[in-house]
Amino acid sequence: MNAKFDKKFKEQSDQINNQRNEIISLRQANVSFLNAQSQWNRVVNELGEIKVVLTDVSSLLRKSESTAPTRISQEDAVFPIDNKSKNEEMCETLKDIDVCQYNYHTPTRPTSQG
Repeated sequence: MNAKFDKKFKEQSDQINNQRNEIISLRQANVSFLNAQSQWNRVVNELGEIKVVLTDVSSLLRKSESTAPTRISQEDAVFPIDNKSKNEEMCETLKDIDVCQYNYHTPTRPTSQG
């Protein structure tokens, strides 16, 4: 009877140990799942913030395109006040202004007269 009792006790002890190991494995899996879930939540939140920023930028770009004049006439042109020296040529048209500004910012090479 004692051997029967010992055998039953050992079976229950083994069963308890197996259940304990299973509980440990399930806890580890749960922790791993929670960590992965929080990482995915963080990724989703960051992507949501990026979407909001891109939407704002896109709407700003659309506004600037819709409010930008398509054509500038000579009467609408605003000429900045210059402190250029008197010997620089004065430009009359918008096209000349672009050329003058390009020439003004481009280093010139001295020409030799000879």
